[in-house]
Amino acid sequence: MQPLIENAITHGVAPAIEGGVVSLHAERNGAGVKIVIENPFEPETVSRNGTGVGLKNVKMRLASLYSGNARMDINKNEGRFRVELQLPCEHS
Repeated sequence: MQPLIENAITHGVAPAIEGGVVSLHAERNGAGVKIVIENPFEPETVSRNGTGVGLKNVKMRLASLYSGNARMDINKNEGRFRVELQLPCEHS
């Protein structure tokens, strides 16, 4: 989660003239947990270090930790950047 929140601030909110809000929502979803992180971004602003390495690293970590049973979806639409994680979890 830390790299995703850091990316949202560094590449979304910080470069924006008016700033912005990073939202985080988590909910139990059947046999898993759904986590959504959303932030504004300015499509015409090129981020100084935006090479996608952080997102790739998170995807690789999820694959390793959850043996391919986790999912990470990324969506950029109308000035919003959204990362949705679907993680398996066991009942306690």
